[in-house]
Amino acid sequence: MKKWQLDRAAYHWAVTFLPTYIAELKKRIKKADDDLVKIGLNIKLDKAEEDFTEISKMYEKLIDG
Repeated sequence: MKKWQLDRAAYHWAVTFLPTYIAELKKRIKKADDDLVKIGLNIKLDKAEEDFTEISKMYEKLIDG
């Protein structure tokens, strides 16, 4: 595979699986009893949402470009 093919595949899988991961984190935050656990999960959630936004933008450029 060429680099652009690998990039496109990586972005595709990230865009496919990150929303599921984000939804799962939100469920775990709602169920968490410990505030420290919630804080840790919220940090992961924020990072995942940022990553998803950036990856989605790049994926759209790859698909449209």
